[in-house]
Amino acid sequence: MSQQSPRANYRWTLLLGGSLMLLVIAAYGWVSVASGRRALTSDLRVQGEQVAAALNDKLDVVRSHVVAMRRSTEHSLANPELTNTSQWNTLLRRSHGVYADAPWESLPKALQSEVGSVFIASTSIDARAFQRDVAALATVFPATAATHESHRKIQRSFYWDAQQRWWWTYPAVARDAKPNTPAPQKALQNTLDWSPPYPGAAGSGLMATLRAPVYLQEQYLGTVGTEVALAMLETVLEQHPLRAARALVVDSAGVLLADSQHTLRNAVGTLQLSDVVPGAPASILQDSPRWLHFPLRGTSWVLLLYVPDSAVRAHLLEVLRPFVSMTMLLVLGLLGLAWIQNHRIVRPALQLSDYVDQAAADANAEPPSVPRAWTDRFRQVQRTANDQRDRMETVVQRARQLEQSLKQRTQTLQALQKNALPKGE
Repeated sequence: MSQQSPRANYRWTLLLGGSLMLLVIAAYGWVSVASGRRALTSDLRVQGEQVAAALNDKLDVVRSHVVAMRRSTEHSLANPELTNTSQWNTLLRRSHGVYADAPWESLPKALQSEVGSVFIASTSIDARAFQRDVAALATVFPATAATHESHRKIQRSFYWDAQQRWWWTYPAVARDAKPNTPAPQKALQNTLDWSPPYPGAAGSGLMATLRAPVYLQEQYLGTVGTEVALAMLETVLEQHPLRAARALVVDSAGVLLADSQHTLRNAVGTLQLSDVVPGAPASILQDSPRWLHFPLRGTSWVLLLYVPDSAVRAHLLEVLRPFVSMTMLLVLGLLGLAWIQNHRIVRPALQLSDYVDQAAADANAEPPSVPRAWTDRFRQVQRTANDQRDRMETVVQRARQLEQSLKQRTQTLQALQKNALPKGE
């Protein structure tokens, strides 16, 4: 083994050990990041379900209101003998009997806060059929007033005559302020129908109308419905903030209905999802790494959670910060321990190994500067080298003396042998 083998082995040991430690740290970091992503997705899915449930609760209020108006009106129309006509009679009495024999054009202001407004659009209206329909519709007046009082985002409730000869609206409006509601559609059949979103009046933001048809047996009489400010959806999103995701509500056409970042507040007209989130998916009903979807019950609307990469990185950094800090402290501790071990043990040991070779070649070689704990060992090596040198010199000297003595004896024996021989030989 060469003189450089201990140092070379030590360097390779450090390199392999450091590489292994870095590999373990990298593997741990990768596992932690993957686990953090899964935990974030799972947490956002739970939060999304909670937000969707809150949105469904809001929409259920609107659905329940429209369904109640429809059922109450149809029940009264189908069972006139069971209908409580006291509300209708009271209405006629409180309006001073002005409309006892003829369809009404408006109501006294004292009644407007209770029943809204009824408007006549045609003079060919059948007074008896009109009174029958209004008497049936009057059963919903108290519940409608209570619903509007409790839920301010329900802007307007209405009833449209199938032939558009008259309509009722709550709250009351002036005759020239015709409600901005879609015309009734017989194609609604027996289903609830949400209209596409449309801009409301006087800067009220986007609106949508929920409609339901009213039938008397097989005859389609009209449509009940309510106008809703879609700002109620953003109210729900404000009440359920998501730190790592952006919540958006869109319809099946990709029209933005609500945004947790309030992009609709200053918008003119409607916005598409792609207008506010570049790179939005073509299909809003398919989950992807950055998009989670939650269909809203009874509508074609979808709650979307958009998770941008920057939010994921920020969340992972926040979650992994304690682990990263602990890992850095551990690495720094290991490096410090390695430095101390190298300074106090490994480096002096390698120097001692080198000094043994140097002292063996030159007993006068001075020991290097080492920690105090190693001084005695280097002195011992130096003493041992000096002792070996002295012993070697003694051996050499004795060998020389022995060689000189042997040479002298050889010469003496040769002289004696020469003197012992007879002369002449």
